[in-house]
Amino acid sequence: MATVSCKTIVRSNKVVASQAPVLGSKPVLRAAAKAPSKACSFKSLSAFQGQAMVEKAKRSTVSRRNMEVSAGSVETTTGLGDLPMVKITGDDGSSAEAYLFGGVVTSWKPAGGDDVLYVRPDAKFDKSKPISGGLPHCFPQFGPGTTDGAEPSVEMTLSPSDYSKAMWDKEFKATQTITLSEGKLTATLKVMNTGDEEFDFTASFHTYFAADIEKVAVSGLDGLKVTDRLAEKDSTQEGDVAIAGPVDSVYYDSGEMGLETGAAKVTIGSAGWTDAVVWSPWSDMDCYKEFVCVENAVVGAPAVVPGGGEWSATTTLSV
Repeated sequence: MATVSCKTIVRSNKVVASQAPVLGSKPVLRAAAKAPSKACSFKSLSAFQGQAMVEKAKRSTVSRRNMEVSAGSVETTTGLGDLPMVKITGDDGSSAEAYLFGGVVTSWKPAGGDDVLYVRPDAKFDKSKPISGGLPHCFPQFGPGTTDGAEPSVEMTLSPSDYSKAMWDKEFKATQTITLSEGKLTATLKVMNTGDEEFDFTASFHTYFAADIEKVAVSGLDGLKVTDRLAEKDSTQEGDVAIAGPVDSVYYDSGEMGLETGAAKVTIGSAGWTDAVVWSPWSDMDCYKEFVCVENAVVGAPAVVPGGGEWSATTTLSV
């Protein structure tokens, strides 16, 4: 049973919090947020929850055509399973929710709109496994906050521990920052090599979108080389990607994508990522008709970070 120390820090309304395992099938990491303030210790075989302290953003209201508008805010609360959760509210009425366990964004609602993200009905909130759904990150193996007016954000930090070094013996610091601004959700993953030796990794934001699977169409991938990981063959994508059965495909040298969910058209912006993944379990899961995963990733060729260097990539969601 491993023992990991975690710390939290508050800088105005920035939350620097520890994370739990959110990786795919390979190494699982624990986090220890670096901070000079309040420390705590957790013991667990497979996961631990971080705790964060956050000062609520100062709210101000102004009259706009007889409407009360609140400034953006970040606040901590308790979610399912009594897990610590951070709620981010934009001044336009948009909102997002992120669990410190896993650093996973489980909800993003544009102003006046429905939830764009999807959490599977079999998701566990008891710390027995990573939360299935939303926008989690995968690092360092993928596959086989500060508020300033209208920009509330949360930053979560992942650092090595004895537990993680037994599986991935690298010196690093990874941060995941979630920001609401101008009606968009922006997620940035930054990986810093704090050691002297070069290392490489693959990663992704394994994003679940609420969708009618029969109406799903993913654009922006036409003409790209694609690897069908189920059929184990390469080809060239022609037109939009539709879902008519189980899908697990990697699209190389991708950029911005569009996703038609049946209820909305989501734009998936990409910066720093090199590839994309589309995944549907089809009837292997009872809930398959309700979601699709469209992911920004670096998987075709691993990202390489020299000693003292850093790498970052950003996903931006808008409707």
